[in-house]
Amino acid sequence: MDPKQFSKVPADYPIKKFGPRAWRIAGPTLDRPVFYFESYNGGGKEFGCPDAAAHAASATVDKFIQDNYRVLTAH
Repeated sequence: MDPKQFSKVPADYPIKKFGPRAWRIAGPTLDRPVFYFESYNGGGKEFGCPDAAAHAASATVDKFIQDNYRVLTAH
């Protein structure tokens, strides 16, 4: 994706937490036009179900695209 297109997404993309298992930890800067998201397996256990973290990450990316689709696909 062209960084110019991606940079149109607000740096403070509205929410920092996406459900109980994923959150935005950083927004884009001039040097790095990327968002950083993190997820985990639900806690409470040292080794949890890896698909819980994967599902949370996938749902976060889906929500990000849904919320910013027009900006990401505009010409």
